[in-house]
Parts: sequence; C-alpha cells; structure tokens
Amino acid sequence: MSTTSDSSPVLVVGGGIAGLSTALALSRKGIPVQVIEQAAEFKEIGAGMPPLRRRLRTVPNTQDSSTLANCRHMSRAVGTTTVHRKRGDGRTGLTLTHRFRFSPRTARSPIMVPVPQSHLSGDNVGGPPMTSSPQLRPLGELLGTEALDIDLSRPLDEATFAWIGRVFAEHPVLVFRDQNLGAAELAAFGRWFGSPRMHALVKYRHAEYPEVSWLTNVEDDGKVDWYGVKRATDWHTDSTYEADPPILAILHAKEIPSSKGGTMFADMRAAYDALPKTMKDRLSTLVGLHGRSTGPAGEKLYGDDKGETEKVYHEMQRPAVIEHPVTGRPILFVNPMHTHGFIGMTREEAWPLIEELAKHATQDRFVYYHHWRVGDVLMWDELATMHRGAGDYRPDERRVMLRTIVYAH
Repeated sequence: MSTTSDSSPVLVVGGGIAGLSTALALSRKGIPVQVIEQAAEFKEIGAGMPPLRRRLRTVPNTQDSSTLANCRHMSRAVGTTTVHRKRGDGRTGLTLTHRFRFSPRTARSPIMVPVPQSHLSGDNVGGPPMTSSPQLRPLGELLGTEALDIDLSRPLDEATFAWIGRVFAEHPVLVFRDQNLGAAELAAFGRWFGSPRMHALVKYRHAEYPEVSWLTNVEDDGKVDWYGVKRATDWHTDSTYEADPPILAILHAKEIPSSKGGTMFADMRAAYDALPKTMKDRLSTLVGLHGRSTGPAGEKLYGDDKGETEKVYHEMQRPAVIEHPVTGRPILFVNPMHTHGFIGMTREEAWPLIEELAKHATQDRFVYYHHWRVGDVLMWDELATMHRGAGDYRPDERRVMLRTIVYAH
C-alpha cells in the first residue's frame, strides 16, 4: 500500500483485521495512528479505483463526520475520500474492510488519512485498552499459536476482538483451548470476521444451523462414515473453485481419537519465500485453473466419489502467486486438491508442476501438526495456509468436530 508522502500521523479507516493490522504495523515503525471504528459508508474516488463499501466499528464521540471531512489528503494510491454517516445495523463487530477479489496483485485494504496530532489517542491502536490482555504461546515453529485467557462462549468485547484481529494477521493458525461452543455460538464467532456460509457437502450440514457443518467419521446410525474418514486428508486450500473464496475457517473439537488424528497446516507465505528465483519468475506469469477436487490430489483421493453438492462448480482462474490483502506478503496459491492446470499449459505439463510445488510447500520446515484436545477452537487463514487431515488415527475411534467457513461481507 502506498502511504502518505510525508511523516504526518495517519488515520487508519477500518476496525477489522485489515485496519487493525495496518495500524499495528505502522505503530511498530513509530508512526502515530488512530483507528476509526463505527459503522460508516466510505466512497473512494481515485484514478482507476472502483467504489468500495467499508463497514467499521465504534468511532469515539470526538470524531464525527465533520472532523473526518477535514482530513482531505489521501494516499496517492487511493485519491479523495468522502465520509458519510450511516445508521448501524445492530451488529457489534463487522470486520474485513472489503471483499477480497483475486487479482495478480490485489491491493491491500485499509485506507490511511493524515490527521492532526490532536485527534490521536496515544497508544490506543484498534480500540479501547484491555484491562487484562490475553497472552500468546507458540505451538509450532512457523505456524500454530495459542491465545490464552479468552472464553469464546461469552460475548466478545471490542478490545478482545481487536486483539484477536491483530494477532490473526500475523499468526494465521490461531488456537483457543478449553472451549465449549454449540453450533450457534461457533457461527456467532465466525460472524465477527465475515459471513459464514453453508458447506458445499449437503450431508454434513448442521440441521439447525446450516452455516455450520460436521467434520465427522461417524454415520447417524453410529457406524463408521468411510467418506468422512478419508475426507480432506490430502493437502488443499478450501473452496478455491468458488467465485468468492473463503477468508478463514474455524474447527471446534468435540470428540477426538485416543491418539493422533491431527490436522496439518503448511505456511504458503514461507513456502513462496523459499522458492528459487527462477521458479518465482516462472510463477509470476502463471494463472492456475481450479475445480472442485479436480487436481492431482483430488482425483487420487476421491476419484468419481466427490460427494453430493447442490450446485455445479465451474472452473475458476487464480494467479499462482497472490498478495495477502492485510500483510501484503506474497503467497504461493497453488494446491494439489483443486488446482488442475494452468492457462496455456497441457495437463501433462501442469500436473508435475502442481505436485512439485505441493512437495516443496509441505516440507517439515513449513508444516505445523496440530494435536487436538477436546474443546480446541482453531481458526486458520484460508489464503496464507494450506491444510489437510493427517488421516493417521484408527477409523473406528470417533473424531467429531464442528466447522464453519467464513467469507468476506
């Protein structure tokens, strides 16, 4: 993102993950920041930029539309911004600042406006200070971080949510231990970040809350669900075949096997960084072709038994390398489950490349194995990571989890 041309303090417009993460990054560089956080509508009129709607959270009373109207100078990449009041819709936490659209170099999302020093509130980045900040504990080398002292069964306050948003931008596999959530509570947690949607597989949708699904190896009659046993046990990124792919997913462990049965995550940011320059140059011009389980891993795992869905999914095109919309880090965005080719390349050429990239990205140095405990709630960034069920447990032992997948508003 372009920033202001001088060292003026900046106002980050957007209280969600994108805005809060940007504010944190700026403050670490010694740049004073203030985050605006009330439901408002922003129109961006800049050269070549389409209008975007942004939904924010709580603005301090001292900052009204007239105050914001005085902030006239924008980042050169954004142009002029007009701020309009908008009646709130009753929700307490709408997060991502805009729908993430895939493009070879997607613009990062928050806008930044210089503001007078008098309108800044010291170190108060991302909302009111927390009286007792949660703590972090690393679980893996690159991925896997536990957030301590947060009870997700209780309503989140703004400060706690702001803290989660900041942490999640830098730690894309985030774990909350010792939780006990129902389907309604899990969906409510997901709505802080975006819009939970129904899973493609009809069979596994929750009966009362279809935006929540079951990840289970148990049939309704108690017998082993063999499709559930093998489901998602090869490397993939969820639903890259959809027009608007998800931004994150959340799993909540209810029953686990006596040993193993973990979930594995690969850091696709670190995997890209470690590629040789020749491969980075090659990937910079490639556009992947994505279908539902039509890649080499998908065909090997499922064959013709890909499960019942309500719709037919058509091939989607995605750049092989994308930028994370919050951090700006490049990401290797090729997964062997759903990526089945590249534009201008035959299958005989494409599949070995897809498999080579998957082998590279899933080296031990990039992978975190999560050992589940009953009560774990784990959320992961669908852009920054690839994942799979380890498939290493006894299938006659119950493994039951609740799941929700979240899309940008």
